[in-house]
Amino acid sequence: MTKVNQNIVKGEWSLIQWNPDIATDEFFNIGVYFCQNENFSFKMLDYFNRVNCLYDEDTAEHLKQIIDLYATSMENGCMDFSEQIKVVNKGIAKGKDEQAILERLYSRAITLGRPHEDRVRNRRNFRNVQNDRLIKRVPSNIRRELSQSKRRDLLEFFPEDSYLDCNQNRLFVPMRSNEQFASIVSVVSPSVDTISNNYLTLATDLMTASKLIERKPNFFVLRASAVELQKLSTDETDAIDETISKLDFKFKSQGLEIETADCEEELNDKIIHWAERQKAA
Repeated sequence: MTKVNQNIVKGEWSLIQWNPDIATDEFFNIGVYFCQNENFSFKMLDYFNRVNCLYDEDTAEHLKQIIDLYATSMENGCMDFSEQIKVVNKGIAKGKDEQAILERLYSRAITLGRPHEDRVRNRRNFRNVQNDRLIKRVPSNIRRELSQSKRRDLLEFFPEDSYLDCNQNRLFVPMRSNEQFASIVSVVSPSVDTISNNYLTLATDLMTASKLIERKPNFFVLRASAVELQKLSTDETDAIDETISKLDFKFKSQGLEIETADCEEELNDKIIHWAERQKAA
């Protein structure tokens, strides 16, 4: 007669999914949840190289923070944490103990958690600076820095609303004085298409506003450092240099004043120096 194992643990399991961008409605599996007799346990993503590869370091860091907050929320009995997180019931799971069940489910369902070979190590390690994050972060950081310093008088050049209404259009112009307008852009990307799109969009907004309201346009460009560019192939760096040079030439010929920096701290310093010149004018 076959002996029945009375020590098998049995319960229901669920996938924990994350949506990085609400507009796309795309979800990724970031954890597994197991519940037995109202007792529950879970295992969350703890390897972020694939997230960094899909997006960038900022997004990976953002996800780490979300996971920490959600883990705390679950421990306090709250599963409805955010519309970017959802729990999908997958049915029955069983095994010798909860930990074994979680490990098996995690290895099967959490693709982002699987280590992968370093076949494109250099390009993946390139520290991309996402433009939409930069253009929000820099004005906010400068306003905070100025408000905590003796240069609060410079805050007038950094309005809370970075967008300017012009002929029923919203143009991104985050820095403004009576004589000049200024804007920023990140071209720290291995993709020349991304570089072109970022540059053209923001430079065009700035030029349009400057012509309509008759202000001198100043453009602050965050470029990749030499250290970062060394992580790319010669063909990639040549393509990036050529793309940026063509864009610089095109907009300089239309009167755009361009200043560059290869780190965010230098970029902030140059922008604040611009504001000091406006105050002294």
